[in-house]
Amino acid sequence: VLSRAGDITEITKLMDECKAMGINVLGPDVNESVPRFGVNAKGDIRFGMASVKGVGENAVAAIVNERKVGGPFKSIFDFVQRVNLSACNRKNIENLAMAGAFDCFSEIRREQFVQPCGKNEVFSDVLVRYGTKYQTDRMESQFSLFGDLGHTDLIATPAIPDAAEWPLLERLNKEKELVGIYLSAHPLDEYRVILENVCNVGITQLEDRQALVNKDLIMGGVVTGGRETRTRTGKPCGFTRIEDFTGSSEIALFGEPWLKWANMMKEGNYLFIKAKCQPYKYAPERVDLVINSIELLQDVKDTAISSITLTMPLSELDKEFVSDLDTLTGTE
Repeated sequence: VLSRAGDITEITKLMDECKAMGINVLGPDVNESVPRFGVNAKGDIRFGMASVKGVGENAVAAIVNERKVGGPFKSIFDFVQRVNLSACNRKNIENLAMAGAFDCFSEIRREQFVQPCGKNEVFSDVLVRYGTKYQTDRMESQFSLFGDLGHTDLIATPAIPDAAEWPLLERLNKEKELVGIYLSAHPLDEYRVILENVCNVGITQLEDRQALVNKDLIMGGVVTGGRETRTRTGKPCGFTRIEDFTGSSEIALFGEPWLKWANMMKEGNYLFIKAKCQPYKYAPERVDLVINSIELLQDVKDTAISSITLTMPLSELDKEFVSDLDTLTGTE
């Protein structure tokens, strides 16, 4: 991971390997991250702050250097009181916040950094203004005739504004936009058991449709984008990007199939799709994806799996385990 920070696909594979080995791969954190990938005191891998889009080397150096001198940051206010805000500006702070680098501070959530706080400004503007004044006053008091008289104690910390909590998908999409990958969670985690046990094909396998010809396909994922247009002959068509745990791929539908399924192909929808790859009758080298049915993953969640088989040594099967299992399954 350490040498391949620019290759998100490779990073995803390596993250899966780490997970299989029981190693956590965590997002950027102002109290633990270094510029690139690093390892924290618990042995977890941390994404580097320089991996966050729009956060340059100077901003990261300012954060790491101050942390070395003054120790971990205690709060968001302690952060802006101490870090060089010429090197780490408002946009750097916002991007770090959206990537989860300030999640270590319990007093503030990501949404609150960009909450409007007056005419043409958000709370991150207020934070930087407060931090700049705090640092200026501290500097002036240190060089004053009477020394430090505690002027900075008179500067009130600004009130953190209330902000509605973002839906999970919106929060994760902002995270992915800035880091290139979902880190704190995955929007499909709730449906993992279906995608890994009911579906028989990953979304990225659609890139090689020849290998899937005439197979009954079951897949699922979240719609992350798309566009509707018309062909040169005037037929309606749509291009929908769908993502699952393997990655993403674009599904193109033309004419009647697009009109039939267009309402399901909305960004943010979680889909359960049954389809087939079939050669086009007029050009066998072309393979089309023929969709047989689309349902919302939410609707099939409780019916897609009818039973689960548990395998365990007989020596571990005791009355306490059976009682716990009865409680979980609701059986008598």
